[in-house]
Parts: sequence; structure tokens; C-alpha cells
Amino acid sequence: MVHPCVESHFTTISAETPLIAAIQKLTQLACELETETSASSPDSSLLVVQQEKLIGIVTERDLIRQIAAQSNLSGLTVEQVMTTDLITRHRDDLGNAFELMQIMRRHRIRHLPVIDDQERPIGLVTPKSVRATLMPADLLRYRLVQEIMTRNVIMASGQASLAAITQQMAAASVSCVVIVQENAGIILPIGIVTERDVVQLQALAFDFAQTQAEQVMSAPVFGVSPQDSVWKVHKLMEERRIRRVVVVNKQQHLVGITTQTSILGALDPLEMRQLIEDLEAKIQRLHDDKTALLQQQHETLTERNQALQMANRELNRLSNLDGLTQIPNRRCFDDRLQQEWRRLQREQQPLSVILGDIDNFKAVNDTFGHLLGDDCLKAVAMAMSQVLKRPDDFVARYGGEEFVVVLPNTDQAGAVNVVLQLQQAIANIAPVSSLSPDCCRVTMSFGVTTLVPTSSLSCQKLLILADQALYTAKANGRDRYHVS
Repeated sequence: MVHPCVESHFTTISAETPLIAAIQKLTQLACELETETSASSPDSSLLVVQQEKLIGIVTERDLIRQIAAQSNLSGLTVEQVMTTDLITRHRDDLGNAFELMQIMRRHRIRHLPVIDDQERPIGLVTPKSVRATLMPADLLRYRLVQEIMTRNVIMASGQASLAAITQQMAAASVSCVVIVQENAGIILPIGIVTERDVVQLQALAFDFAQTQAEQVMSAPVFGVSPQDSVWKVHKLMEERRIRRVVVVNKQQHLVGITTQTSILGALDPLEMRQLIEDLEAKIQRLHDDKTALLQQQHETLTERNQALQMANRELNRLSNLDGLTQIPNRRCFDDRLQQEWRRLQREQQPLSVILGDIDNFKAVNDTFGHLLGDDCLKAVAMAMSQVLKRPDDFVARYGGEEFVVVLPNTDQAGAVNVVLQLQQAIANIAPVSSLSPDCCRVTMSFGVTTLVPTSSLSCQKLLILADQALYTAKANGRDRYHVS
């Protein structure tokens, strides 16, 4: 997981790159920064790598020193300008935002590269990334600008040359010079020249000695009062996408300047540490609550899924059962017959079918009514089911008073043996009516057929032959079977 203070977007460059090309790259990054609002936007620095290993860094301040020294930049490479005495942080040793802020303060740096085990750069910590992560509004609202502003402002007139301003920046190690004009003893800020401005102007080949500050300064400047809250400065920087705000009194006299770095200074270490601990505790509570809620939702979803699966299984079972007899229905029979036909075709084993029909069932219904007829059907279904012992054998209601038995891996002799058992089971069924037991005895006729499935035949051939055999049994006097 990426640390919240680490910017994952950074730019690398080789040590052999001409410095002019590096300046152009920084200028391009600066233009991108002006259109980006998130903390993950590219930073105005270049990480120097060799075989993917971090060996240096080039910042706008490094370039300011070279420009101020009036060096011939066209003959220089990045290696001659970069900072090699690097302050870095391993990705597993970042600590919290407060600790990162302290490191940058202690070493007076604005770019803290983050490296992996092979010393390859994987991110960058800057005041902007820390500020975006660590901006407790309550602390900033109660801190005043006068408490954190820099009072020693580096200033220059609008007529000062760009070369002189660059030298001021380099000598004071500051990131900007405020351009002012004096009016009746009041020093009015009218513009500002930053390190980024200088780098961009160098890329555009401006004549620093002949260019005056008022020609290139950023104007107007945005100012706040010493009595304003630091939170107001923070919001102003966010809205205007700027990193510096001047501080003026009621007469608009320049009295100080605030930067992103000085805003971080508004966060008292003790308050910060306590706040971090409170926030971490709150985050942990929220995490625990979220985990508990997710667990509860998961359990509820699991229970509902199990109930749904059970309901689906029951629905599937019911859809394959005959509602009256509670044995498989015609739909289930058709599916099972197809499955067994395909299986036994692969195995080249016999498949037998017995088609049975209750004798004189219409007369039973007409004489004793449908309720007794239904009882007869249920008794027949139970008797036939009890005969079948093997797990793959099954009986189904074929339609009306017809029943069908499927016997996989069963030859003709085996099928005849089952028919004899079925006849005995039917004979043991009590008469439909006790009023006339002799004429109300239940009997059935059966048609038997056996085939070894082949690709040239279909399972319908079995049913046709079994139906023909059943018809023959009926024609021969009922209460008997016929083998086709």
C-alpha cells in the first residue's frame, strides 16, 4: 500500500543528460503543475538514476545557484549540477506524516526521495504531499498567520535585473523574491519572482542582465493579514494553486511571507502527535466497525445464499416430481433417459425400459370416483418404487395411469426379472374398494424392451418398442407382460 504522504508520480533523468535539456524538462513539469490540482501531480524536481539506482536529484534551487553564478549552462550536464549528498527514506521506514515533516525541516529540504531495497526511487515526499495529507482544520483555524510567517522577506524593486534577483535567491537560499515599490514609507508588494520563474526564463533564453523584474514577475500577488488564520492561507493556496502568499498590514505594507513549508510549521509537534494518535484510533475504530459490518453483511449474504440454494434445490426437486404420486414426472424421465442413453452408448452396455399401464383404470374412476382413483395411482407408485433397489434404476409417472421404469446396465433377462417383481408388488396392493374386492383388484400390463444404444438409434426407439409391447400385453388379456 502506498504511503499517503508519498507522491507516486515523479520524473527520472540520467546523469549524462545536458543541463539545458533538464531545464526544459523542469519547465515542462512546471507547466503541468499549473494545470494539476491533486497532491499526486508531478513535482518540479528530477531524480537522477543510473541503472535504475538513485544517485542524485536536481531541483529548481540547484539551477538557481548555477544561473546566479552566470555559468555557461550549455556546456554542463546533470551530473555536474545534481545534489549527490542525498537524504532518502526507505519505503518500509517512512513513519507518519509528522516524522517525515521533521526530517525535511531538520535537513532543510523540500524533496525527500523514497527508495526500495535496491535503492530504486519509488516515490517522493514534498511539503505539498504532506500538507495534502496532514491538514487538520481545527489546528490551522486557531493559528494566526503572524505566528508562522517569515518576517525577513527578500525584496527587490521592479527595476532590478533578473540576474541580480537570481543572485539574491542563491545567496539567501530562498525560493522567491518579492518585488516591491515604496510609496510614502509604505512598502507595497506588486509582484513576485520564484525559482520556477527563473528556470522557465532560462529555458526561454532570456537575457538576465537586461531583463527587469517588473517585466517577468508574477502579478498581482495574493496577500493576507497577520491576524488571518493559517487555514485561510491554506485554502487560498489550494484555490489559486500557489505556494506563497505575502502578508500585509492594514496599509498594505509588506510585513512577511508564508509558504507551504511555513504552514507545516503551524502544526505544533505535541499537538500533531496527539492528533495523529487520535486520528489513528478513530481510523482503527472505523476500520473495526467496517470490518464488523462487512462480516455481518457477509454472514447475512451467506445465509441468504444458502436459503436461496435450498429453495432452488427444492424448486428443482418439485419441478421434477409428480405432484400426486411424488415420484419423478415425465420431464424428469425424459432428462434421465437421455443421460443414460448417452452414458451407455459410450460404455456399450444394455438399457432396458418397462412401460406399465393400470388395467381398467377408467372404469375405476367412473365407478368409484377420482379420489379413489388417485389413491390407486399413489399405491401403484409406492409399490413400484419399493421394487427398485439399485441407485440408477428409477420409476416415473409417464402420464395418466401409465408408469415407466428405466433399468440401466440391464439385459432382457434382468428386465423380465424386474417385471415379475413388479407384478407381485402390484398384486399385494389392497383392492380399490372393500365393497367389492374381487372386481376391484389392481392389475397392470407391462411392455418390456432392451437395446444397446448406438449412434444410429435414439432413445425414442426404446419407447416405441416398449409401447408396442405394452399394446400386445393388453391385447393378450391384460395383467401380463410382453417382451419386444
